[in-house]
Amino acid sequence: MIKLVIEPGVKKTWEQFLAENPPFSIGIDGYVNAPPLLSEKGPHLNLDHHEGVDRLATYSTCKQMMLAINGRLFRTFQKDGVPTATLFGNDCDQDVWVVDATINHHERFVGAKSEPRLRQLIDVVDLLDTTGGLYLMDINSRLRKEVNWIFHPYTEARTSGTLEKMTGEEMVNLVKLGGRRIIDYANGRGGQIEPDTRHKIRHKGNGWVMFEEIGADARYKVCMEGDGAYVMIKEGGSSSRFHYSVGRISKFVPFPVREIINALNAVEGPTVVMEKTHRPTWGGSDIIGGSPRVFGSCLTPEEVIKIVEEVLAKTGPA
Repeated sequence: MIKLVIEPGVKKTWEQFLAENPPFSIGIDGYVNAPPLLSEKGPHLNLDHHEGVDRLATYSTCKQMMLAINGRLFRTFQKDGVPTATLFGNDCDQDVWVVDATINHHERFVGAKSEPRLRQLIDVVDLLDTTGGLYLMDINSRLRKEVNWIFHPYTEARTSGTLEKMTGEEMVNLVKLGGRRIIDYANGRGGQIEPDTRHKIRHKGNGWVMFEEIGADARYKVCMEGDGAYVMIKEGGSSSRFHYSVGRISKFVPFPVREIINALNAVEGPTVVMEKTHRPTWGGSDIIGGSPRVFGSCLTPEEVIKIVEEVLAKTGPA
């Protein structure tokens, strides 16, 4: 039996995950604040590419899942010969969609079977997710438009502000909708959606820019036309919170993402109290990070700009 559980905003240490989650649990895409790990006792598995890793040298969660399945994942994750796993996530983004579809159609990835469209989709999502959506490919290509169609329900929920209000069960339902679209695409029944690069510039710094996301492809447009370093902002709809992404195209763009995330956490972390056992914090990798995925941040754009500029003044201009 394979099951998906989403607990919005929850982030656990590896030790908490081992102690609190049942045997045959797989933490995915940031649920466990740790690099990829396996404990055969349990068993417990963490698939992640955010914390404690070199982002560009680490596969996305969905590609890790594909490789795990191809490498006989279910020799360990099985009961009486039946594939058994409960996936635990804290969000329902594109990487999670493909992880869930992959494990639920695992028979399509075992052995030397050829699944060219599914494998192509995993490769594209791997490149886009690894680079925070900034892998430089033609956004007007048929493949990119097909990817836009597959993930449109998610991007629509995110850009409209609906996502932040979703319960874990609603997020699971969204992922399952995505799974149906992925299989439609794999079977040649997918559609296409044109790119939407609309955005609003809020601040231009030395080598970086803060902008408001309007269209789902705004980040790509901004970085293509700029220096490749950014803070993306989305207001929290009905709440007083904001949602931020802090990133750069790669580690070759001099914008100290980790230092900025740490500085933002130092300011906000002690003052924000969540009604959660596992309080979310700002987090991420060396090329992309951001505010807590579901709960967002209380910091205003002006406060974030000030903190970013202070970090840059200490570490050198971007």
